Amino acid sequence: MGVLNGPERSSGRVAAIGMFDGVHRGHRSLLERVVVEARVRSLRAAAVTFSAHPASVVDPGRIIPMLCSRRECCDRLLEGGIDDVIMLDFTEDLRRMTSRDFMAMLHRDYGVRALVVGFNNRFGSDREHGFDDYMRFGAEVGVDVAGAEELPEPDVSSSRIRELIARGNVGEAADRLGFPYSVEGTVGSGRQIGRTIGFPTANVVPSDRSLIVPGGGVYAAMVEDLSHNPGEKVRAMVNIGSCPTVNSDSAVRTIEAHLIGYEGDLYGHRLRIDFVGRMRPEKPFESLESLQRQLSADASLASEILSGK
Repeated sequence: MGVLNGPERSSGRVAAIGMFDGVHRGHRSLLERVVVEARVRSLRAAAVTFSAHPASVVDPGRIIPMLCSRRECCDRLLEGGIDDVIMLDFTEDLRRMTSRDFMAMLHRDYGVRALVVGFNNRFGSDREHGFDDYMRFGAEVGVDVAGAEELPEPDVSSSRIRELIARGNVGEAADRLGFPYSVEGTVGSGRQIGRTIGFPTANVVPSDRSLIVPGGGVYAAMVEDLSHNPGEKVRAMVNIGSCPTVNSDSAVRTIEAHLIGYEGDLYGHRLRIDFVGRMRPEKPFESLESLQRQLSADASLASEILSGK
């Protein structure tokens, strides 16, 4: 069925609840358990999620940079074996629901007969309740509750991955995600100074401003031209920051990608940048010549890091 934006009672389901931001390795471990339980019971596997992060709804002034768009989250969930994504709006009525009432609603409106709960999963307005309470409430409303084990590895959580990306540690973030962190955007006009020193760059304007952008620095990355060559990736070095050597306004933060060995006009193209590793912090240079020498060294290092990618 895909994404459900309203009640659907024709099928029975086994579900898990979460924001599933990034659909990282911890999420996928939980969802694999959901799929197994669903197949054993001859039911559909479902992920219950929200159209906006509950924390930003509770506190409108709070901005939570996301790891993926809601569309991309749904795509990843469905590609990972989930049959249905139950997309809920986090309204005031939903916010006030207790965990028991929430399970009763899922059972009544979406045919949820079993719920797989992660080791640190909490839901409902009465968040002090734990797994034993969920089992008791589930028995009262007709929902079997099963627990999922914690991954025997370092912290694999969306908040931890956001911290790593904000610091520029995209390699460690990728280990937890299970794939490189990426940003999509359209190439806009830039200062075109890179072109004059042999390193033309594409000024990538992110399509979704709610997504986190890696911390400032120079990165090795793989770039895919979604507009003209989908599926084909090109090695690149990417500068995130203010380009201090050529830009006096340090408040202006850009994403500038140089596609190694590429010749052509990318204006208006939609690009996807997969961040593989951070090579160095951004810094000013005394001249364009010294910047050019550094960029040559960056291109060589990026090619080395990306060999085999």
